[in-house]
Amino acid sequence: VELDCLGCGVVFGPLDFLSCFREYMADVDVLRWGCPRCGAGAEIRVVPDEVQRGYVYAAGSAHFSDEHHIPLPGLRRGREGAGLVVGFGGRTWRVGPRVRSAEEGEAADEGGA
Repeated sequence: VELDCLGCGVVFGPLDFLSCFREYMADVDVLRWGCPRCGAGAEIRVVPDEVQRGYVYAAGSAHFSDEHHIPLPGLRRGREGAGLVVGFGGRTWRVGPRVRSAEEGEAADEGGA
C-alpha cells in the first residue's frame, strides 16, 4: 500500500506516512498530517484496517467528510488521554491533542472559530 501527498505527489510507504501525524483533533476524531517534503497538510481518520482521507467542515458543529478509503490491514488505533495511539507493522505512534492558540481559545469561547 502506498499513500501519497496531494500537495506534491510524493508517495510514502505506510510506516513513513504514519510517522507524519502532527496533532489529534478529538472533537472530530481526526489527525492532522503534514508532508515532510512540501509542508502540505491533510486531514486523516484512522480506523481499524483503514486510513480515511477527507476534510473537516462546519455545519452547526465540526464534522469529517471521508472522501478516500485506503485499506491498510493491521492498522490499529486507541485513545490515550486526550491523544490517539496508532499502531501498524510493529510500530506505535502517540499523537497528542491539538493545542489551540490564545486567540483561537478566545474566539471559541465567544462562539467564533
